[in-house]
Amino acid sequence: MSFSSYYKTVTNYYYYKFLKPFIKMKKINIFLAVFIMLNISMITSLKAQWTNVPTTGIEGTCNVSKLFADGTDMYAYVKNGDVYKSTDNGDTWSIFNTGLPANVAIVAFTATPTKIYVAADKNGIYESDKATAGFTKLGTVPVLTNSFTSLENIKGTLYLGINGKGVYKCVISTAAYTQLTSGLANNAVVMTLTTDSITGVGRRLYAGVATDNGFYVKNDLDDTWVLKTISNEIVATNKAQVRSIFANQGKVILGGSSSTRGLLYSGSTTDFVTYTFTKTETNLPLDQQINAVTLVGNTIYVGNSRAVWKSTDITLPGITFSQVANGLQSPRASTPDLMVINSELWAAQASGGYMSSNGGTSWTRKLNMPTATTITGFKENAGKLYANTSSGIYESALGDGSDWLKFGNGINGSVPQFGLAFGDLGTYATCDGALFKLIGSNWESVNVEIGPRSFNHPIYGAMSDIAQFKNTAGVTRLFGSYWSSAGIYRYDGLNWALYSTYTATENSDGLFESGTDSVGRVIARFFLYDQEANMLFSLSKNRLQISKDFGNTWTWRMGATTAATPSGYTLTLGSTTVRSAVLKTIGAQKFLFMGTGKESSAWAMGKSEYAPDLTDKIGTNWTNTSTGNNNDVRDIINFENTPILVIRGTSAGTTNSVNISTENGINGKALETGITATKSSISCLGQFGDYVYLGTKTNEIQRYNVKAVPTFLATAPNVGSITTTTASLKATSS
Repeated sequence: MSFSSYYKTVTNYYYYKFLKPFIKMKKINIFLAVFIMLNISMITSLKAQWTNVPTTGIEGTCNVSKLFADGTDMYAYVKNGDVYKSTDNGDTWSIFNTGLPANVAIVAFTATPTKIYVAADKNGIYESDKATAGFTKLGTVPVLTNSFTSLENIKGTLYLGINGKGVYKCVISTAAYTQLTSGLANNAVVMTLTTDSITGVGRRLYAGVATDNGFYVKNDLDDTWVLKTISNEIVATNKAQVRSIFANQGKVILGGSSSTRGLLYSGSTTDFVTYTFTKTETNLPLDQQINAVTLVGNTIYVGNSRAVWKSTDITLPGITFSQVANGLQSPRASTPDLMVINSELWAAQASGGYMSSNGGTSWTRKLNMPTATTITGFKENAGKLYANTSSGIYESALGDGSDWLKFGNGINGSVPQFGLAFGDLGTYATCDGALFKLIGSNWESVNVEIGPRSFNHPIYGAMSDIAQFKNTAGVTRLFGSYWSSAGIYRYDGLNWALYSTYTATENSDGLFESGTDSVGRVIARFFLYDQEANMLFSLSKNRLQISKDFGNTWTWRMGATTAATPSGYTLTLGSTTVRSAVLKTIGAQKFLFMGTGKESSAWAMGKSEYAPDLTDKIGTNWTNTSTGNNNDVRDIINFENTPILVIRGTSAGTTNSVNISTENGINGKALETGITATKSSISCLGQFGDYVYLGTKTNEIQRYNVKAVPTFLATAPNVGSITTTTASLKATSS
């Protein structure tokens, strides 16, 4: 149907249903007239589509994942970007990637006196003159199905570590590759290679293997590997799983993947034959693998998935680490690479390359070559629009994106979709699991103290999703959670409370085990609150938890049918991860709409009533509202006081669909006309006024005025009475 035909049909609908009877009476309620005119005026906007929102002012990210020093020269790989080179200690950088394959991760560097070599993951080894980038592939690596992990050079021979395929050597002059299998399995999970030299003894190659009990040393005379076992420290089923190795003049530090799998070993050798190691007891987060270690004198630095750490008592059996974070993007930023370059400490993180000249006391960002920013979420507050991104938070005072400005100083990393909260307690945000409060124009880290509960580290209270609510008594609380942390956090501005106890049945905290976490921790996610009904919801991995006393106690709803499952609460949507949820009022009823991961024939989205009947029916009365969307439901946007819902779905986490429902989720239609971004790049939906906003992984924002759609056609209200007030009515297509 053409637009003109559709317009005529709808106009006739309104005319014969509403206007004609009252025109005959020559009397009409002025409010009814306004209602009809508003609805007819919406029809004139049917041609409205998605329009672009400016992103000028939103910075690009600089996800540095690898650093390398060659004398005074430095090289860095920026993830999803390029290789950069610096010849002035990181003050300036220039692109250095001519000849390298596009969109292929560089996992390692090494060098000879005249050449620089890079390992391009699952692609090959490339070489270039150091002076000018002109990379060419060096022969053909026999195995390109498994991930490359490391690259080292000894006397004109390259050694390539591969995850699940051991170590290959390549004699540079012949470009021929040979797998080294003597003493090392051909399917060894090699996570790292490094070299060490001892004056008067020589140089050796080390290999860290994630499945073996120790590490390997390559014989200097041939290609035979010798396993150095740490048998007296490891239970047979919990092998060391060495992930990183530091070695210098016989001092060796081994970094593992957990406390039971060789979290940290310190040792030494004088001949590369006999080694003495001690398993070091530390206060490091015990479930975070060590990505990189380096040693300066007796000071050890560790980079893991939570931070950069420093200890000056490495010679002791039990050592204490402290975080070194001043100037970094976040106290808990993942640090994939850490090393000493030209007597200065360098760290690679998601927001750039950082340098410290004072042993980690303070850091300066020295590498910030931007790549595309991911828009992670939107939030409306006090008439302003906020965009959470992979490079911080940005504010548009006008709400249309024409005036983006960085919101606060001190957060340059990824802020999650629900990582920003406004309220009477102040403005809070999360970044890489750390909590910040806006003080003036600066973000300052908030220490999460949970009394005697340390969760592997005194300041390990990580959180990602936060929300701030005020109840009818005027009490404001900040609530926080983390996808893989220890439970639900609550803050009153002075003290923290944590709800996390795990038992097979309901416990004194009111919480049940949530999700499938191997250590039985409650896995929570985002929060919703209905002040009028005083109902607080925590949406989580596989679960819904509710509180009627503002978080003092919690009760559990939904989940797989087990002996501990209360009767009638089995989730019709399927026991899967909760992806999205909104609260919506329909007439006198209140509903929770929830979207989940799609499981076989289970629903992807449903609604459950929770008020005004407060007898706690929620979780027993689900209605299918999948709106024809057969995918995971990642976002649900509710336009209150209308029947409008906008839903984003994904298939296998990539292909996106955007649908609109004008019947409270019962039916849905595609809302994709005018979306210029590729479907796979869509990352989130948000709401601002009458608009739904769409963000992408490539720094694009679009918006759509959903109230320009004739939403009331299917739900035209009945006319109850007509007063004696008279008015004239004129409706035109303009």
